[in-house]
Amino acid sequence: LFTQLSGLYSSKSAKDKYWSGEMQYNLSFEIVSLGGYVQFLVYTPVATRDNVEATIYAQYPDAEIVEVEDYAEKVDLKFPHPNYKLWGTRVKLSKKEHYPIKTYVHQEHSLSQELKDPIAPLLELMSKLSPGEQLWLQLIITPSKRAKDGWRDEGVQLVKKLIGSKTEKKRSKIGSFAHEVKEASFPAPEKANSAQDPPSKMLHLSPGEKTTVEEIENKISKIGFEVSFNMVYLAEKEKYSIPRGVYAFFGAMHQFNALNLNSFKPDPKTATVRKGVFFITRRTNYRRTRALARYKRRGKDLRPDTYGYILNAEELATVWHFPVLTVKAPLVQKTESKKSEPPITLPIEEQIFDTDDSQTKSTSAPDNLPTG
Repeated sequence: LFTQLSGLYSSKSAKDKYWSGEMQYNLSFEIVSLGGYVQFLVYTPVATRDNVEATIYAQYPDAEIVEVEDYAEKVDLKFPHPNYKLWGTRVKLSKKEHYPIKTYVHQEHSLSQELKDPIAPLLELMSKLSPGEQLWLQLIITPSKRAKDGWRDEGVQLVKKLIGSKTEKKRSKIGSFAHEVKEASFPAPEKANSAQDPPSKMLHLSPGEKTTVEEIENKISKIGFEVSFNMVYLAEKEKYSIPRGVYAFFGAMHQFNALNLNSFKPDPKTATVRKGVFFITRRTNYRRTRALARYKRRGKDLRPDTYGYILNAEELATVWHFPVLTVKAPLVQKTESKKSEPPITLPIEEQIFDTDDSQTKSTSAPDNLPTG
């Protein structure tokens, strides 16, 4: 699904960006719990709606797609508020974006070969929320030029650094020209015992270090997207609970964490709670209002080429996907029945025009139709 959506990328010239005001389309994939009622949503521009629907139907033929009202727009609050409290943050990676998170490929049991759905704990948490509580999760994905090319080159340089191979140093055009002129004017004398490139450390890496290198190479081999990951927990003051809405959420996110790879954590620059001494209450309320506004904008304030960190299609499919059949979260809405085309052997009625008496007769299909 995400691999197909990468086709939304289109290169924009400087004139398109800064004169015409055109920007790269981005999509918001969301999972929300409204009082325990869990839904999967996609927020898309009107221009890309048909593309998104076709992509979902191609992978999930039995899916039902319905246009709904924006739940976030109904929440028009400013803090401090007499009835509600909010906790929100941008979710960031603990290491460089080239280190992958633990994907669904690693969630399969080694003996039974049974796939443990990594979002099952999250859906169970969301379905346990009571009326008056809401938990929103949002993945804003943007196919961009950096996600297409630039980050892979950086990943290759990181792999070379980890295995002790020689890395290329980038030079500016002026610097490269001056370097070429210097070499042409003053050729370096040949040394009898010139220093050779240091040998690769790949054979001397520990099993854990080898796994890390392999996983980085595996990540940069797949299509990437720039991602902005946001979460919001909103509740009435009487039901507001940080352990139930925030700590439990990041506990569910631990399904994607690996100590030797990467992990999710709250961004301290955007998290609601701010440590300090002065004006703590005022600053906290300001951050609550800003977190809600940032979520409702859905990336419209993100500048070109600064959309966020890179996650590839496999990582996105791990964090956002429809639950497998073994997940029994009670309030996840599922289709009640399958819809399909009528069978080709179904008898039909056709109209035959008789030229003799100018009357219309109804007749059934012939009896000798093939039945399978």
